[in-house]
Amino acid sequence: MKSTTKVIFRSFNIIHRHYIFSLISPFLLSFVILTGIFLLDKLFLAIDLLVRKGIPLIKIMEFLLYTAPAIISTTVPTSLLVALIIVFGRAGEDREDIILLSSGIPVYRILFSLLIPVMVISSFMIFFNGYILPRANLEWRKILYSIYSKKPSARIEPGEFIEDFKGYTLYVERMDSKTNEIYNVMLYNKVRTRTPTTILASRGRIIPYYDRDKLLVELYNADIHEVKDSTYRWIRSDTFSVLLRISKEMKEYNLHPGRESEYTFSLILRKLKEVKEMKNIPLDILKIRRNRLWHEFYKKISLALISFVFLFLGPSIGLLVRKSNIGTGYVIGLIIFSIYYLLAAAFENLGYQGKVNALLSAFAPFFFFLLPSIFIFWRVFLRNEL
Repeated sequence: MKSTTKVIFRSFNIIHRHYIFSLISPFLLSFVILTGIFLLDKLFLAIDLLVRKGIPLIKIMEFLLYTAPAIISTTVPTSLLVALIIVFGRAGEDREDIILLSSGIPVYRILFSLLIPVMVISSFMIFFNGYILPRANLEWRKILYSIYSKKPSARIEPGEFIEDFKGYTLYVERMDSKTNEIYNVMLYNKVRTRTPTTILASRGRIIPYYDRDKLLVELYNADIHEVKDSTYRWIRSDTFSVLLRISKEMKEYNLHPGRESEYTFSLILRKLKEVKEMKNIPLDILKIRRNRLWHEFYKKISLALISFVFLFLGPSIGLLVRKSNIGTGYVIGLIIFSIYYLLAAAFENLGYQGKVNALLSAFAPFFFFLLPSIFIFWRVFLRNEL
C-alpha cells in the first residue's frame, strides 16, 4: 500500500512539472508575438517621425522603449490565457484528462501546480503596473515633448487642431514634409483681442527657426478676419508671418506627472492626502478627483490579478475545445481580452466621471469574468469528477 502511494505521489510530481514546463514555451512565444503586434501601431508612428520628419534614430529608439511597458501590462495576462488554452487544448486532444482521471489523479489538482507561477506573474505585474509603468508613461511623454520641442514642425499633424503654441490654435489640412509647405491653413490668434482673430490661407510654409522652442509660419494670400470695437474687419495680406512659441504650460505639463496613468502607488496616496486637505473647493469636484485617483490605484491591481481568473478560464476552454492548434488559442484569447479591455474602458469612463464607485469601476471587468470562469471550471473539471 505504501509503495503504491509513493508511486502515485511521484507520478503526481512529474505531472505537475510537466504542465509547468509545458506552459513556459507557449507563454513566451505568445508574449513576443502579441507584444510585437501591439507595438506595430507605435512602430508606424516611429517610422513616420524618422522618415518624414527627420527625427534622430536615438530618439526613435527611446520612444519605442518607453512605449513597451504600456503594451506589456496587457500582453502578459493575455499571453498567459493563450498559453493555458494551448496547453490544455493539447491535453484534451490527447485525452490526457481521461488518462489522469482513470489513474486516480483529479485533473483540477493540476492547476495547483500552476498556481505558483501565476502568483509570481501577478505579484510582479502589481509592482510593474504600480511603479514601472507610470514612470515609463511619463518618460514616453517627455520623449515625445523633446521631439516636438527640438523640431516643432513634427508636432503638426494634418487634420488636427494643434493647441501647443502660446496664444494660438493651428489647423493644417495637408502638409508636404519634404518642402514643409502647408495647405488650407487656419490660425486662431487668441492673444490680441477678446474675440479671436482668424487667419485663413490656402497655402503656406513652415520655416526653420534658430530657437527650437519656436516655429515660424509664413502664409500666402492670407485672409485675416477680426472684430475690433464691435466692428468686423477683413484684411487681405500677400504674406503673413507669425512666430509660434511652445507654451510654458505645455513645457511644465510635459516634465511632471500630469495624468493619473503616470502616478505610482505612492504618488496616488500622496495626491489623495492632498485632496483630503483641500478647502474651499466644491465637494462634487473633490469627489470626482478622489474617485479618479482611487480608480487608477485599483485598476493597476485589477489588471495584474486578472491572471488568476484566466487560470480558471484558460484550462476550461482548452479542454472544451480539445484542439492544440495555436491559432485557435490566439483567436479565443484575443477575443476574451478584447471584451475585458472594452469593459475596463467603459467602467473607467464611469469611474472618472464619479458615476460609479472607484473600487467597483476598477474591478467590475474582473468580476464579470470571474463568475462565468468559476462556473465553466466547475462544469468542465469538478462536475465530471464528482
